[in-house]
Amino acid sequence: MIELDADKFFQNGEHISYLTPYYIIEPHVATHLWLIEQCSYFPIIGGDWPWVHTHVPEKVLSPFRLEYASYERYMQDRGITGIGNMISYSLDSSVKLIDIHLNNHIPGENISNFKSRMYQTMYPVLEPRIKNHGWEHHKTKSFNLLNYKIELIKQLKLTNSHIKWNNTIKTLLNTQCNENDKFR
Repeated sequence: MIELDADKFFQNGEHISYLTPYYIIEPHVATHLWLIEQCSYFPIIGGDWPWVHTHVPEKVLSPFRLEYASYERYMQDRGITGIGNMISYSLDSSVKLIDIHLNNHIPGENISNFKSRMYQTMYPVLEPRIKNHGWEHHKTKSFNLLNYKIELIKQLKLTNSHIKWNNTIKTLLNTQCNENDKFR
């Protein structure tokens, strides 16, 4: 078990050194990077997949938020072995995840039901969990992540996200588009 004193970590400003080199404005991501550092003695695999916007006439991929796309860079900068983010791992893994996404989408369905079914397709024995980042309910008079986020935005500014994809993904999506800059 690895324990982190989050109050101390944020109040002492330790989180800043994890975030500023990567222009990350989501404070809780510092705890992810800290944990990756603690687990550096074994390979780490994590991340997300390219999210397909299936509700628009021309299917597109969502740009990936910088906050969650920097794990790979962070690990590389520190010589930590593993896959920090599936979106940057390989074209093959991205295509497989996009295909599973497309095959499990039902128009108008609740996103939680969709994700649950998709995860069950990939991992039949997976236990469902409540959708959260783990920090939503952790608020005290002295600790509020929103205040830390506001300070990071002032210091780092907001970034614009943009994604481009190749013909393999364009064909898979059955679209004429090959780039997107909206989270929709």
